[in-house]
Parts: sequence; C-alpha cells; structure tokens
Amino acid sequence: MKIFSPPTANAGAYSVVVDKANDLVWVSEHKVDKIARFDPKTEEWVEFPLPEAQSDPRRIDIDPTNPNRIYFSGNTAGRVGFVEVLPLDEMMMSEAPGQSRRALPAGQG
Repeated sequence: MKIFSPPTANAGAYSVVVDKANDLVWVSEHKVDKIARFDPKTEEWVEFPLPEAQSDPRRIDIDPTNPNRIYFSGNTAGRVGFVEVLPLDEMMMSEAPGQSRRALPAGQG
C-alpha cells in the first residue's frame, strides 16, 4: 500500500471521488477550505482554494456533463458550490504570472 498526502498539512481530507475518464482523484479538504486534485500517474497534487472562508467543503461529486467541474457541499448552511478547472490554454490567458489557481463562486468564472 502507498499513501499520498495532500500538500497542506492537516487539511482534513473528507470526501474522495475518482474521475475515471481522466484518471484523476478529487479530495475535499474541509479544514482549509480547498478542493484538491491528485494525478496518480504523476503523483502530483493541485489544490484549489475556495473563495470564501468557512466554506467547509465536505461532500464532492463530479459533474457528469463536465468532468472539469467538481461540486461540493459544506457543513455550514448555504454552502454549495463548484470548482471548474479551465483547459490549460484558457487558464494561461486568464491567469496573471505568479497567481495561484483559485476557485470562483458560481457565475463569476
């Protein structure tokens, strides 16, 4: 057995879903308000900070019509949202150098 830990220590990994089409693993990190993606082929993690503190993402699921969109629900009332990962070419056009990837509230992407 091999264990892969997310880059943020004590992140509170809570829920895991596997994107079988793209061979990726998604994890909710409820203690640090992030959604993480793990690529088992490269053993690389990418964390996506959520835009609001105390989003407390717990349950996650992959949008069946768009595998780049991961929905989450939080433990706090009224906390439902999604992270959508843009294709690399779109991401490079919309992201300034030195900025980290960031999840946007629905409708602001």
